[in-house]
Amino acid sequence: MTGVPVCLPDYRKAPEHPFPAAVEDARAAFEALIASGVPAGRIVLGGDSAGGGLALALLGDLCARGAALPAASFAFSPLTDLGFSGESFRANAARDVMLPAGRDRDMAQMYLQGADPAQPLASPLFADFTGAGPVWLTVGDTEIMLDDSRRMAAHLRAQGVAVDMTVARDLPHVWPFFWRYLREGEATLRDLAGWIRRQSRRSGES
Repeated sequence: MTGVPVCLPDYRKAPEHPFPAAVEDARAAFEALIASGVPAGRIVLGGDSAGGGLALALLGDLCARGAALPAASFAFSPLTDLGFSGESFRANAARDVMLPAGRDRDMAQMYLQGADPAQPLASPLFADFTGAGPVWLTVGDTEIMLDDSRRMAAHLRAQGVAVDMTVARDLPHVWPFFWRYLREGEATLRDLAGWIRRQSRRSGES
């Protein structure tokens, strides 16, 4: 749909490879693209769920390092707070048809294995994104991670980052994954593809 090449890094995963292995691998993939001759400003980062949080963690890491930044970033229903402090974890516990709220601590333990969940590399909600390019976010209103996206959008905007945010009604976690069965999934993918094409055109003009 985007008409641009896609790089899908096979990053290390917990619990065999706990934090920060995944972030290190994401950074290595980004740096490898640049080393291959792809300008940072022609790259769009993205991911879904935990992968969406990983993409945002990488973006925050690049900002903190003063590194070259991608043109834009996107995330479907990202996990941005491994402290699970959002009210939606409780308010939507009985409404989320995909994720069991009661497993949050188990998941954090498998990934963090004792690391501080409040550090920006683990929870990008607490990162500094000053200078970052536009970010596109989408989440469903019945998801336990609804507030991960809503608070992320507010945090980004407070730091001067342009945000396109969609809260969809009564759709499951990462519904674009089910695009073959949900017409809303295909519609969301088309919306995102159009947004990515616009970012690509802008970066090509700059």
